[in-house]
Amino acid sequence: MTCASEGSSQLIRDVEIENFRCFERAELHDCGLINVILGKNASGKTALLEALFLALGPAEVATRFRPWRGYDLAFGGTNSLELDRQMWRDLFNDFDMTKEIMVALKGNDEHERAVKVRYHAGQAFTPIQPNAIAAFPSPIEFEYTRPGDQVRIVKANFFANGYQFNGNTEAPPEGAFFTSNNTATNQENVERFSRLSLARKDSEMVSIISSEFEFIRGLDVLSFGGVPALHIDSPWYAEKRPLASISAGVSKFVSILLAMSSMPGGVVLIDEIENGFYFDRYETIWGSIIDVAVKNKVQVFASSHSFECLEALKKAAAARNQEVGFVRTSVGARGRVELDQFHTDSIFTAISEGREIR
Repeated sequence: MTCASEGSSQLIRDVEIENFRCFERAELHDCGLINVILGKNASGKTALLEALFLALGPAEVATRFRPWRGYDLAFGGTNSLELDRQMWRDLFNDFDMTKEIMVALKGNDEHERAVKVRYHAGQAFTPIQPNAIAAFPSPIEFEYTRPGDQVRIVKANFFANGYQFNGNTEAPPEGAFFTSNNTATNQENVERFSRLSLARKDSEMVSIISSEFEFIRGLDVLSFGGVPALHIDSPWYAEKRPLASISAGVSKFVSILLAMSSMPGGVVLIDEIENGFYFDRYETIWGSIIDVAVKNKVQVFASSHSFECLEALKKAAAARNQEVGFVRTSVGARGRVELDQFHTDSIFTAISEGREIR
């Protein structure tokens, strides 16, 4: 079975995961340009996206998972060792921190990389500075490997207000993660739009946005109080308004297109892609995502619970003769999460027949 599309040699082709979150071991093969993840709640959809994001790096992204999943980011108490363990333990399968996490991405040289995560529980804790919560080198260690590159070891220092990483380096491809309840930050949107504007590549993206939301005529970065923010220009309003103040769905769509347009050859991960969009926009939104993905060779992995959203994807993909790979997550014996892959035709045929495929 194959779910790769033409040109997939430029993308992440295969994925191997060991001991990450709910995955004891899992593999994906022949991933294509557009990949959709299906499955019930608590079956590993978000964890799969997180595994991909962790492998893309840098290691700092691992600290974003906690607030995304609803944990309080503030640290309390005075037992530094226990606080540090709580920060990292749920990354490890069965919370077993003696195991080594491994996520490997295989494709062309640019997209091929691996990360291993270890927690050296026996490490001595020597405070960096006396504190109510001592600052010390965390036992967590990230080992990144890329073709033609030396192994890079990234370590973290634990402080009362979070972590600082040593040896962190970013390398292409770039990755962007859109959680089920959050879009990109204002800073990310500003930086991505500025990158496009500087290269005079913003007009085409604005045209796509305007075709979906006709009241948007332009985008601009304006600064008030020393804080730059992305604003929209619209005939509806007497003055330009911050994007974040308009609509969660509009902000999400703009953020996704900004990420895809500003990082050619990158990877965009979207959890519950339908969230924030009115159902009658699903097809055109999918169409825009596919068009921008093809133009910029941006690989998309998106999860969905919505049958209407999948029906719309079928229409948008068929209109563009675009193949789509599908992954279904499920929980098997002993709570083991498993991944099954399906080709475009089998899923789209099931959708046409009204069969449940989620």
